[in-house]
Amino acid sequence: MISHQGNIIEIKDNNVKIKIIQQEACKSCSASALCVGEGKERIIDAKMPDNIDLKLGDTVNVIISEEAGLLSVLFAYVIPFILIIISLTVSYILKFSELTAIMIIFLSLIIYFVILYFSKNKLDKKLKISISKMII
Repeated sequence: MISHQGNIIEIKDNNVKIKIIQQEACKSCSASALCVGEGKERIIDAKMPDNIDLKLGDTVNVIISEEAGLLSVLFAYVIPFILIIISLTVSYILKFSELTAIMIIFLSLIIYFVILYFSKNKLDKKLKISISKMII
């Protein structure tokens, strides 16, 4: 499980925005640059849990399963990298100019992220984020 502490900064309908607070342990983690990172602030969108009464400024614990974390890395970094390599290889094999190759790479990434955007509802089910209210 990946767990971070954060504060509720916005509540709209059934969704909440949470500002992740970097913890001391994050500084020594090798993945901190890809996660919250030193001196960085992350905003996470999540669905409001039915069984918890949340208000602006509440401190919450955001929990993401390791599977969801790995899927996030796959969708955000691995697949786009593979698309770049495939597009570059195809452009090289077909002897396209560098400008054409760059355009093909950008076009493939744009198409990928548009598909990803429209698949947001399906992905939300797989990349479930749990929120628990912290008692201070």
